[in-house]
Amino acid sequence: MIKFESVNSKQLDKEIITMLHEFNKNHNEWFKNRTNRIKNKSFFAFDGDRLIGGAVGCIKYNWYYLDFLFVEKEYRKQKIGSQLLGLIEDYAKKNNLTGVRMETWDFQALDFYKSNGYEVFGEIEDCPPGSIEYHLKKVL
Repeated sequence: MIKFESVNSKQLDKEIITMLHEFNKNHNEWFKNRTNRIKNKSFFAFDGDRLIGGAVGCIKYNWYYLDFLFVEKEYRKQKIGSQLLGLIEDYAKKNNLTGVRMETWDFQALDFYKSNGYEVFGEIEDCPPGSIEYHLKKVL
């Protein structure tokens, strides 16, 4: 008899992840000689000693995943966000990554990313409710 449960268990999580990684290695050439380690890589902007912005992300599956990009309001329209993206893209190129990808909501920075050469490849309505989540990428 099969039973289903919802439990918080790091050990069970690890077992499922290991099983999936083994499956992936057996069915995709790229995974065969690679680990599924995620490497965090972030970039920051300072005005003197004051943190005014930054980009937080990681490398996985040969892509840079930009999780968060933020610039203090008073520093916007000064190309700081674009310079942060440039640092990410330079890093990605130097490390032979395929590209950069991220999500943004309709009330955030869609036009900013598009103006920096990113294209929408997907969207989800009502995520969060009343908003649209856009998935963007830039192949390098």
